[in-house]
Formats: sequence, structure tokens, C-alpha cells
Amino acid sequence: MFRLSIFVVLLLAILSGCSRDLNFKIHFERADGLVAGAPLVMQNQVVGEVIRIEPAADGGILVSVSVERPQVATVTEDSRFYVEDDPAHPPGKRIEIVQTRPGGKPIPEGSVVQGSSSRLRDWFPLNDIIKEFGGILRGLRDQVEQFSREMDALPKSEQAKDLRSEWLKLMEEIKKAQSSAEESLKEEVLPQLQQEMENLRKRLDELKREPPRKLKPLET
Repeated sequence: MFRLSIFVVLLLAILSGCSRDLNFKIHFERADGLVAGAPLVMQNQVVGEVIRIEPAADGGILVSVSVERPQVATVTEDSRFYVEDDPAHPPGKRIEIVQTRPGGKPIPEGSVVQGSSSRLRDWFPLNDIIKEFGGILRGLRDQVEQFSREMDALPKSEQAKDLRSEWLKLMEEIKKAQSSAEESLKEEVLPQLQQEMENLRKRLDELKREPPRKLKPLET
């Protein structure tokens, strides 16, 4: 009787473990309208929901989510998480899960993974590029201002005069380089980007005209 009781307890524990959902947290920079109860979606199928949203120590947010047990194996460390519009409940938001490759290690229970506020941010991180470029320019400007102050403090001499002359030449070169970069961006880089966008637009229009293809069912 005692052995039977132990067996029943172990069996219940195993069954309970097999039926558990996967719970973990996703770190985002901002909520973007995401709320508790919002769905987790993979290939347009709901696989879980947002349980709780709390502030993170770095100023972002931590989103506690729960993935339904049948879909746990499909949510791996290679998955990507995006906050996107929820077409089923506008203007609400949802978390879209994208598999970057099949297989992969399952996400551990209680872990924290990184998400992105929008898929476009990963594809075209223009804001990050602008911020980085702006930081470089600010650093160069600070160096120029510091050098100018130190040069003005030098006593008048032929050496100081020569140094100022070289300084003015350098400033002219910087202005020319800036103008050249702007022209190159306007005449070469931007037209190429616009052409690529036009090519993608044509492919998108072609896909819209094709009959929809059925997606492969999620592996369970």
C-alpha cells in the first residue's frame, strides 16, 4: 500500500510537470502599448499570453509571458520577439514570435530574453545609426573646440602662426569632406536604397496577386 502511494505521487508529479506551461520574461526598451493579457502569436496562431508588465532596472520593461505547453518546444533560444499591432483587436498590441531557424535549445523556465519593439528596428536600425553618427560628430566638435581654445591661449610666435595656418587648412578639409559625404549620400546611397525599396515593393505587389499558400502547421 505504501509503495502504491509513492507510485501515485510520482505519477502525479510527472503528469503535472508535463502539463506545465513555459513561463519566462522578455526585456523590451518600451511597452509601445503592450498590456497584460495581450496574445503571443507564432505564424498567426496564438501560443500564449502576456501575464504581467513591470519596469526594468535599465529603464526598459520586463514582460512576463506564458507559452502553452503544446507549443513550448517551438519557442527556443533562436526565437525573436517583437511588439506588433494586433489586427484582431485594434489598436491593441501583441507579441509576435519568429523562428530564425528550426530546432534550437528550448528557453529555460524563468529566464529573461531580449525582445525588440519592432521588426523594422532589426531590419533597418536607422535611429541607432543616426545616434552613433551624431555621437561621432559631437566628439569631433568637442575636440575642435578644445583645440581652438588651447591654440588661442598660446603666446604669439612664428610657430603659433604656422600652427594656426595648418589648423585653418584642416578646417577647410573637414568642410570639404562633410560636403562630399552629403553629396555622396544624396547622389549615390539614397538612390540605391530607393531602387532596392522599389524592387521589394514590386515583389510585394506580386505576392498580393498570388493565391495564399497554406502555412505548415506548428510542430508540437
